[in-house]
Amino acid sequence: VPGTGLGLAIAREIMQLHQGDIWVESEGVPGKGAAFTIWLPLPKTEAQHSS
Repeated sequence: VPGTGLGLAIAREIMQLHQGDIWVESEGVPGKGAAFTIWLPLPKTEAQHSS
């Protein structure tokens, strides 16, 4: 099903607004697939807030 091509760009913008990131890795071989990685920082704990 063809899409608009905006999904990854929108997802990346959302990740960056939360100080995270998203990226894709592919071997460039059609039909072989790709790996999408999403990284978001953990929120600070109460102990980190009080120090």
